[in-house]
Amino acid sequence: ERASISYPARASTVIAVGATTEHGCRAVYSNVGRHLDIVAPGGGADAKDDPTCPTGLPKGRDIFQTTFPWAGIEEPPRGSSAYRRFGLPSGFVGTSMAAPHVAAAAALVIASGILGPDPAPEVVQQRLQATAIDAGVPGYDEAYGFGRLDAAAATDPAR
Repeated sequence: ERASISYPARASTVIAVGATTEHGCRAVYSNVGRHLDIVAPGGGADAKDDPTCPTGLPKGRDIFQTTFPWAGIEEPPRGSSAYRRFGLPSGFVGTSMAAPHVAAAAALVIASGILGPDPAPEVVQQRLQATAIDAGVPGYDEAYGFGRLDAAAATDPAR
């Protein structure tokens, strides 16, 4: 049976994001399939069935995030710090960690003006895909989509 991306990521107006580990390999839990667009850091263990990933690597580290500690509360508790790192000593893993990388890179592309003052969403997506680092087998593939996100390349006017 062929792997596939589920909805809503499979919708044509959505960027379907897979996840890579600290080593740049496909993460064990990553989305895969013919509708996968791009991959970004998601943390965790390398997929054992990824032939492009070197063997014998230690487990990749998780992703850490800094956020408001009082999420969902209107006012912060008295004496609390403005931010804290969740997940210590271990962080989080998942495409829920990878998707914000892609969203932030899309925002950087828009803010850079490299695609003009008001680029269409599909043009931003094409830019992210065109500047991604090819991973897996050469060209598009179902494990890495168009490749690993490269925000620096996506915002570079020379690319």
